[in-house]
Amino acid sequence: MTILSTDQRRVNTRAGLPFMNHRLPSLNLLQSFERAAHHRSFKLAAEELHVTPSAISHQIRKLEDELGIALFERLTREIRLTPAGRDYFQEIHRVFARLKTGTERLHDKFGQKRLRLHVTPFFASELLVPLLPDYQALHPDTALNLESSFGRSYAHPEDVDVSIMFGRGSWPCLHSRRLMTLRMAVVCSETLASSIRPGHYEDVYLHPLIDFAFKQNIWQDWARIKQIAPPAAKQQLTLDSMHSALMAAERGQGITMAPMPIAANWIERSSLINLFEETVEAVDHFYVVTRQDDRLRPKIKGFIDWLYSVIEDPYSVQLQ
Repeated sequence: MTILSTDQRRVNTRAGLPFMNHRLPSLNLLQSFERAAHHRSFKLAAEELHVTPSAISHQIRKLEDELGIALFERLTREIRLTPAGRDYFQEIHRVFARLKTGTERLHDKFGQKRLRLHVTPFFASELLVPLLPDYQALHPDTALNLESSFGRSYAHPEDVDVSIMFGRGSWPCLHSRRLMTLRMAVVCSETLASSIRPGHYEDVYLHPLIDFAFKQNIWQDWARIKQIAPPAAKQQLTLDSMHSALMAAERGQGITMAPMPIAANWIERSSLINLFEETVEAVDHFYVVTRQDDRLRPKIKGFIDWLYSVIEDPYSVQLQ
């Protein structure tokens, strides 16, 4: 029997890494490795898992230390799997796929049907929430969890089945499909509207311009479309939501953009004026977002099919 010294146990001389004690690594370490190996990127793995790239790097270092084997080559501008890393990735990827499939089958067969939704607040209040009783009448056995907080509006949360997100339709590792095409209308109170000359777009610069915290370049986009100089930064007031921006504009605190057609009901029941009686094509739109391997699951696909059957997208016809 060979007894290793403390130093021999600590260092694997061939790999230059700590000696493995054959305990299974934690699930968190394995998941970080599997996602980083899948994307060949610590940054993309971090985005998917909602952590920092340095956290992914640290976890993979820890995994390599525990295994005593180098899994990645770290080059100046990229990472590459070592031969051992490639072999290990194939095994771990299969394990995670089976875990996910097994868990989904368990929930589908024995668990309560529950659909978890993450929706931008304005879309939720103006459109989705009033429609949900119809869905619940069709699916009384499915419980709905709807989150519309501001804190996670920029990503599809890990604990959510379906998100409705505002953007350009490109999110790493996710499947997205446009739900509603938007056009933007310049709106303000009747008092401010009286100082704006018809067709004189630069007159809006006489008043504060209100934008949204999650989309702070709407006025620069609009100025480019109208071929006028962009506004000065000091002219702009940034608020945390579309609700807040429209309410401030209604009170005469400035001029803002109203996303149409979703804001049409708001404008009809308020005193807001569409300044130029026109809309311009928006850069960002509303998208249905899921993980790639979730979109065909029966409960998720059923909800998405229902969503497209009840929500009209009038401006998409104009683009065809």
